[in-house]
Amino acid sequence: MNDMVRVPLKARLLNLSAASLVFAFAFAALPAAAGESPKSVAADLEALTARVAKLEGQIVSADLVGTYALNGFQNELNANNQGRPSVSSYVYGGTLTLAADGTASLSTPQNGNVLFLGTQPSRQAVQSNDPPFLSTWSYANGNVTVQGLPFALSVAAGGRVMIAATANHSDGTDVLVILTRLQ
Repeated sequence: MNDMVRVPLKARLLNLSAASLVFAFAFAALPAAAGESPKSVAADLEALTARVAKLEGQIVSADLVGTYALNGFQNELNANNQGRPSVSSYVYGGTLTLAADGTASLSTPQNGNVLFLGTQPSRQAVQSNDPPFLSTWSYANGNVTVQGLPFALSVAAGGRVMIAATANHSDGTDVLVILTRLQ
C-alpha cells in the first residue's frame, strides 16, 4: 500500500551528521573569509547592542543634540476673533535645533486659513514667518522640554523622532507637532 522506501536509521544519521559537519565548517570559515577575528565580531555585536539600547529609549541629553525638521498642524476655535467667532487651521514647517550647551532655536513658519463665522462668513489666509524663538532645553523621563513652549516633546526611536499632541481648553487650540532628526 505504501510505495515509499524507508531509509535505514543508520543512513539517515549519517546524512544528518554530514550536513551538520558541512554547516560547522562553513560557519567556522565565515570570520576568516570576511577578514574578521572573533574579537572584531564581538566588538561589532557590542556596538550593535548599544545602538539597539538607544532605539529602546536608553539615551541621554547628548544623544538629542542636533537639528530636527518640524512639521505640525494646529486648529483653533475662537468665540471672539476680531469681534466674530472663527475656526482656524494652520500647518507648520520649520526647524528645532538643540545645542549641547542647553540652548534651543525654534523656527515655525505658519500657513493656514481663518474662517470667520456669522451672517457674512469669510475666509482669510494667514502666513507668518516670525524670527526664531530662542530658549533653553532639557531632557528627562523620555521628554524634551523647551522653556516657553506649552507642551513637552515625547522622544522616540532613540531621539530620531519627537512628537507632541495637545488640547488647550482655555484658548480652544489643538496642536500636533512631529519632529524628525536631520543631523
